[in-house]
Amino acid sequence: MILANLPGEWLTSFWLLSIGAGIGLILLVLSLLLFWLGGRFGLGKLVDSSPGAFTVIGGLLSLGFLAGGLFAWNWFTAAGQEVNWILAFLLLVPGCSFLGFGTAAMFRARAQEQMFEWLQEGVGLWLLVISGVLGVFAVFGILGQQVPMIRFVARPVAMLESVRRIPLTGLQPEIRVKVLPASIDDSGSPVKVDFRGGELKRIGFLSEQRIEFSPIPITPQSDREKILELPGSSEMVYFSALDVAEKLPKDYIENLYVRNLSDRELDLTISLETQPEFPQVNGIFVVGLATWGAFLIILFQSALMPKESAISWSTFKTETSQPLFMILLGVGIVFLVIALYIPYNTFGEDIKMYVTTGRPVILLLSIFFAVWAASKSVSEEIDGRTALTVLAKPLSRRQFLVGKTLGIGWAVGMLFLVIGLVFLFLVSYKTIYDGVESSKGALPWQDGYAEMAKVGPALVLGYMETMIFVFVSVMISTRLAIVSNLMICFSIYILGHITPMLLEKEDTFESVTVVGQAITTIIPVLEHFDVSAAIVGEATVPAAYMGWTLVYTALYSGVALLIALILFEDRDLS
Repeated sequence: MILANLPGEWLTSFWLLSIGAGIGLILLVLSLLLFWLGGRFGLGKLVDSSPGAFTVIGGLLSLGFLAGGLFAWNWFTAAGQEVNWILAFLLLVPGCSFLGFGTAAMFRARAQEQMFEWLQEGVGLWLLVISGVLGVFAVFGILGQQVPMIRFVARPVAMLESVRRIPLTGLQPEIRVKVLPASIDDSGSPVKVDFRGGELKRIGFLSEQRIEFSPIPITPQSDREKILELPGSSEMVYFSALDVAEKLPKDYIENLYVRNLSDRELDLTISLETQPEFPQVNGIFVVGLATWGAFLIILFQSALMPKESAISWSTFKTETSQPLFMILLGVGIVFLVIALYIPYNTFGEDIKMYVTTGRPVILLLSIFFAVWAASKSVSEEIDGRTALTVLAKPLSRRQFLVGKTLGIGWAVGMLFLVIGLVFLFLVSYKTIYDGVESSKGALPWQDGYAEMAKVGPALVLGYMETMIFVFVSVMISTRLAIVSNLMICFSIYILGHITPMLLEKEDTFESVTVVGQAITTIIPVLEHFDVSAAIVGEATVPAAYMGWTLVYTALYSGVALLIALILFEDRDLS
């Protein structure tokens, strides 16, 4: 078996993802405790006292979250990069409002009684099971440090130490000193730097005159291989950690000894940027916040929209219990496993072909399920007069359609999540597997993690694209049956990907350009969600691009839902 030939720590990359899921569960428990304490110590009665009190408390919480979000947005923006406040407000204002009013709603008596029930059925149960399994996997990875039989993680304690070191690393304040010309027996002027050599990301020097530096005093007996000499430059000269790996020790460095090789005093500026020994641990917080956020959305949706949520959770359970859900789940996983061992003959680039093949398969399966679920839940219920029975209760058409849309979105999201997790696991595996099968030999687990990190944003963008089809298919289902729905959505998928490519060509006929622009105005520009070129070109997807794509998804989905409500409002259900 090929597994026997893989390095023992190849599962480390997936273990980091599991740690994030475990942290998300811990944050969920702390949130539930906070909601319970707030409800018991007066906030519950205050929120339930009147709609005005609920609005005031929700508004104050929203402003508090907004202030914290703006501070965090500015804090995490890279140094020297202009802060995009327009994108910040477009994302933070609705997000923080949802957080603020959702938190206020969780203090209500009804939420206090039912918040555990919301997590024990439907999508909440699915997420608890998935997060719990990943959390157990994370615990076993830590225990493996002491039990060799189950050891499959490389230095878990050191990686947890890297998590603790994250706040202490990053871009350090610049160091500015004056250095006198060195005499013959001068061992160098000590410059206080205070950093760990193993945590260095890059180091820069700005000096217009020649210098040399070393982490130890420079003497005639010093090993010249350990000394770095720099010519004078009017710009900052940077060296990566790999450039100076042989010259700097991995442990704590208090001083760098700098010798001025010119005949006059010089002004020296040193720039330091550090990172944890294992910078991959930053992904733990991304996964942890995503897991925690998914649980909070479930709770807040149930608390803020009780009638819509009742329809939503019922729709979710109905669609995920259908045979088609399991069939598509199985087909997706089996295809991804089989594709692992297909020889792509790409001269060492098989992983790129695997990624660019696997992602569209997940996307197409999810879109097909979205169209099918929308037709079954909306179109067939209207034609079968089931919707009329449901609407006979104190439930408006708007609540019915919104609940159906949310339920379908959650069901499609669960399909995407399960296949996506398997895909990430297999991407990490294939990276190491290809190294063993080729002349590269056993690759470090960091290579598998790097591929996972590139695939993650592509999967998130794929789910955004799928959600557009959820809203569009629901809109179509208010008037047309499943066959028409499938044909229209298939046409949208083709045109949404091909039309932008035609418009980019310089020799396109003017009539084609006019028609193409009209099409892109009406149907979604799906090329925004395809980052295959970035994956193949070893480029990273910028966070700002993800943010703007999310705004585009929200706006287009909102318009589609508005049209669906208009079409459904005067639909004859009898």
